[in-house]
Amino acid sequence: MAWLFLLGSALAAWLLWNVISLFANYQSARQIGLPILISPIFSLNPFWILLHRCTPILPVLKSLPFNLAKWARCNYIGWQFDEKYALHKELGDAFLLVSPRNVELMVADPDAVNMILGRRKEYIKPAMMY
Repeated sequence: MAWLFLLGSALAAWLLWNVISLFANYQSARQIGLPILISPIFSLNPFWILLHRCTPILPVLKSLPFNLAKWARCNYIGWQFDEKYALHKELGDAFLLVSPRNVELMVADPDAVNMILGRRKEYIKPAMMY
């Protein structure tokens, strides 16, 4: 019985940490002023990568009403090839994907991309993204 309590406590602590982190990242993203898309899951979470690759969870999430899972459209590796410009058409040429782990900037404007890539030292990409 004690192991069940420990497991439940660990799960509750993890969920609480995710909610607090998501809220903090959301507050940071609001200050930027771009459209925000909130994701409850970090796109490079190993569990999420396995889940969406091994199960039909993405089509199920994408079919939810009222755009409840719009975040699932851009929260997997290679989403840019599937969605193309569709998500940017809805949210704008630049938007922020906010997850418990970080805030990601998604840009579809060629001039902005050239500026960002031309100033690599100012826009540092985390090592885990390589």
